[in-house]
Order: sequence, then C-alpha cells, then structure tokens
Amino acid sequence: MILKKLFSQKSTEEMQIQSINPVETVEGINILRKGETYLQYGIRICANSTGSNSLLAPCLQRVYFMLKKEQFNNEQLQEQFKTETQNKIDSTEHAIKQKQADMDLKDEKIRQLEKKEEELKNERTEILNHAAEINKNEKIKLILGIIILVPLTLYLFIFYGSTFYSAFFKDFTDGATLSECMFDPAAYSHSLQSGFMALIFVVCAPIIFMGLGFSLHFFSINKTDNLRFVKIGSVLVVTFLFDMILAYSIGKNLDSVEAMTTMGEHPEYTISRALTDIHLWAVIFCGFIVYIIWGIVFGMIMTAYDNMYTNKTRLNQIKEEINQTGANMAIITEEKTEINKSIIALEEKKAKLMRDLNVMQRFDPLAIKHELINFFTGWVKQLTTFNVPNDDMKVATSIYEHTLITLFPNNNNKDEN
Repeated sequence: MILKKLFSQKSTEEMQIQSINPVETVEGINILRKGETYLQYGIRICANSTGSNSLLAPCLQRVYFMLKKEQFNNEQLQEQFKTETQNKIDSTEHAIKQKQADMDLKDEKIRQLEKKEEELKNERTEILNHAAEINKNEKIKLILGIIILVPLTLYLFIFYGSTFYSAFFKDFTDGATLSECMFDPAAYSHSLQSGFMALIFVVCAPIIFMGLGFSLHFFSINKTDNLRFVKIGSVLVVTFLFDMILAYSIGKNLDSVEAMTTMGEHPEYTISRALTDIHLWAVIFCGFIVYIIWGIVFGMIMTAYDNMYTNKTRLNQIKEEINQTGANMAIITEEKTEINKSIIALEEKKAKLMRDLNVMQRFDPLAIKHELINFFTGWVKQLTTFNVPNDDMKVATSIYEHTLITLFPNNNNKDEN
C-alpha cells in the first residue's frame, strides 16, 4: 500500500530524514505543498490516512524530521544560532570577570580587617603594660564633683524630708513659716513622733528624687536607646509635677494658717490662686532646680570616673572594635562563599555554551513544536468530520502527547543538539 510505504521508518535519524524527501515520495501525494500551512497539511494527511491512529505517530515524526532538516539546511539560521551562543558566551565571561573582581575586593577588605585586628591587639598589649596610668584632669573633675555632690545630697535630704513632713504630717495649728516648711531641722524626729512608718516615708522621699536623678544619667548614657530623650523628658515632667504637688499642699496649709489670723473673709486657695502664690514657686524651684543640678553633677562624677582610668576606657573600645572587626570579616567571608558559588555556576554555563557552539548543526525545538501543534490541530479537525468515537479522539491525543515526549525529552531547553 502507498501509505505503508510512505510512513515506513528506518533505524536511524538520517534514514528517517531521507525518507521524507519530497523527490522520493510516491506520486508526491503526502509532501508539504508550496504555500501549504502545517494546519492544512495535518487536515490533508489525516484525510489521506482516513484518520488512522496507528499512522499518527509516524506522521508526527515525519513532520519533526522534515522541520529539523529544513533548519539544518538553513545557513542563515545556523549562523544566527552560533552568533547568539557566542554572545551568551561573551556575556557569561564578562559576568565571570565581574564576580572575580568582586572576589578581589572582598579579599582586599579581609586583608585590611586582618591588619586592623592585628594593630588593635598590639595596642591592647601595649596598654596592658601601662594599666596603672590615671587621667589627672578626670581625677580633678571627680574630686570636685564629689565635693559638690555631698552638700547637694544633704540639701536634698533636708529639703525633701522637710517638705514631705510639712505636706503630709505637720500640724499647722500653731502657725508656721515657709522656711520652716522647707527646712525643718526637726522634721525627721517629728515624723518619728507620728509613727515609724511616717519616718520611713519621710526618709525615702529624698531617696526617690535622687533615684530619678540617677535615671536621668542612665538614660543620657544609653546611646542605643532611640527613646532616651523621651524618657529623660518624662522623668523631668514627673519630678516637676511631684514638686508642684508638694508645693501646692504646703502653700495651701500656709494659706490656712494665714486665714485663721486674718479678720474678715479669706479667699479660697484654688489652683489659679496657687499659681500666683510666691510660696508655691519658692518650694518648686528650691527643690526642682537643686534636683536638676544634683543630676548633672552626678552624671559628671560618673563620666569622670569612667574616664579617669584612660587605659580601661580604651581597652573597652578596643574590645568592641575587635568584636566588630571579627563580625565584619565573617560577613565578608560569607559573601565570598556566595560569589564563589556564582563563579562556579557561570563556569558551568560557559562550558555548556562552548559545547553548544562546537555542534555542527543546531535547531530550535520550540519552532518545531509549534508546527507539530498546528499539524495535530489540523489532524483533529479532520477527525471530527469522520465522526470518530470520543475514545478514538482520546487515543489520538494520547499518541500525540507521548510522541512529543519522545521527540523532546528535554522540554525546558530552548536549543537542543
């Protein structure tokens, strides 16, 4: 039969390519005619074979080898493949050079960091040999700070002890003056008469304010805290409000004493009236201003103490710098590892491209697959005119898919040999 002779397969690809030569096709019935698309070709071949599924795979193979041979004989296409491959090789080589340049930069940074680390270690060794040196200027600041801080601390104990006692425990029926309320030398002994808990309360008052002052110093030196200024402001506001409450209580008690000794009607001691009372502001500033000064002096003493032993300060700095240098080297080493992986991948890509360039003939599988789809679309279109059962249609589709898998085992590659 003509069809059996037409679609008989030889054992090698070259024999198959030869079998599709239009000159050798009997009567030229099944060759691709001039101007005929592969969709039309699929319709015609299906009609000639009466839609036989047994002939579909040989027909698909025939089209595959026909297109492949056409691309092999297309000198312009082959030259285009080589040019594209050479361009990819050049691009890959350029990328490799860039990665190697990046690697050289990383190596230079590593050498610089190693040199810096060695210098820091040598400096640390030198410092340890002079560990007893003292910064005289900082020592003077420390001594002066202590001289100032001691009387300020005594002042705060007297002032806040007196004001707390006056605000919460003092009996104003016998009369009192502002100075007695702020600086009562017997405040602690009188508070003991009110009970042991009252004494504890009065004693703790100045300690609370000194604790707030220490908080100011702690927040100011904590440079890593982005909210340190908010915290410092909050401490100052709390302290000021605390002083204002004490001042208002004392001012109100003094006003009550004045009301008892004044003839006629005496105005009520309201907040608006308190804000114009000199007694209130005297209590606030005698406490709050000294508290601020105490906090500043305390911070100065702590800073002077830290800086007095210059070697100690520098040793801490060197330790931090060595740790940071080590961390930077670890990061760069990791980056070098990633760059090296990229270079290896690029070298493998270049080797594959070089192999592709040396291949005598190459083809574009995507273009061939596109025409096979058109051919099978025409085949199916013709099958529908034969009213074939659905099972036969499914078999045809299965044969088509299996043939494509056989012809294109490397589906993800754009170019195949």
